[in-house]
Amino acid sequence: MKNYINFEKLNRDHPYFEQKKENYLSIKHHYDQSDHYLNSYPARITLQTTEQCNLNCIMCANRRHDVNLLHMNKKFFIKIAQELFPYLVELHPTNIGEPLCSPWFSFLCDTMAHYGVLLDLTTNGTLLNRQNIAQILPILADIKISFDSVKKDTLERIRRGANFETLCSNIQLISEMREEQSYANHPSITLQTTLMRKNFQELPEIIRFAHEKGLDRVKAFHLFSYSEKMDSECVDLEDYDEIHKKAISLGKKLNIHLELAEPSHNFDLKDLIPRACPLLWVESFIDVDGSVYPCHSHGGDSIGNLNGSNFKDLWNSPFYQDLRLKIKIKTPIWHCKGCGMLYEKIFKNQAISYDFNNFKSIHSYKTDGIRWSSRMKQFDNRREYIDKMDKL
Repeated sequence: MKNYINFEKLNRDHPYFEQKKENYLSIKHHYDQSDHYLNSYPARITLQTTEQCNLNCIMCANRRHDVNLLHMNKKFFIKIAQELFPYLVELHPTNIGEPLCSPWFSFLCDTMAHYGVLLDLTTNGTLLNRQNIAQILPILADIKISFDSVKKDTLERIRRGANFETLCSNIQLISEMREEQSYANHPSITLQTTLMRKNFQELPEIIRFAHEKGLDRVKAFHLFSYSEKMDSECVDLEDYDEIHKKAISLGKKLNIHLELAEPSHNFDLKDLIPRACPLLWVESFIDVDGSVYPCHSHGGDSIGNLNGSNFKDLWNSPFYQDLRLKIKIKTPIWHCKGCGMLYEKIFKNQAISYDFNNFKSIHSYKTDGIRWSSRMKQFDNRREYIDKMDKL
């Protein structure tokens, strides 16, 4: 559970702080004991507030067939907030879609401020403005702004619908507004890059850009291809290795924190430390329709739905408990089997095994080995969901 939740950024003077602290300590105890029944609530929620997006990025897999599921119902959100937010440390709104497209994003921020919840925001950055930044900063733990190139033509080819100058201006604005006053929550600003053949050689320049703008971190992940057309954009690791080395060196020099996709490496499991994945004890995922999932690699297998149920009952449902129990006895089931989240690196930026073909559309999401993408193969659910829908 180490370094997973930004508990230290909470406002200790907030009326809900003690409640959150008690819940967080209970989580740590349950996790350390690998308990399968939890008296605690999760410390973090990924909440799919909207599936809309103002861009049409070339690598996006957001192809939900039910067009009615665009925004989470506001009244339903209030129900979730009343049950969970008094205990919650962090909220990540929307991991597929653009959270600022939600018609009630401002209300979301106000509600989080009322309950003292920290915001972990991933955004394409094009809709940031002075007004919403002013709401975001006082509750922000970290903002991850998608930024795939320092070149106008390349970025606009990848992020179709984005304007390079507007995005750079918005990044500059949030950096400047953060410096205008002191925030007790110490909000951090991250650039997040999807690595593909079009842009992977720019990684050092993206790190320089982050430094010039006064940002804190750069995250970069390998492309997941969801179409044969995009398969050719997957980066060959022999080409990436040298860029990775340059990026690590530059990050140290410029004091930019890095979380980078792994280079190639021959290794065995002795190079890694087995662990219990913290997700089953710390975090849960709630979809736009109220479906609850243990993980974003859920394959469409919901624990249940909050329409007509409270979260605590689903959190301790038989399947959830069984998942935790099987992790404890080291016989993982479901999508936990073979997942890289059951291991952690011995040291930062350590290379781990990487299956180049595993990120292509033609490769099955089922594997006999360990699934990796900075330790987890994200969005298996989209591949499986698409596969299921295509068979109907």
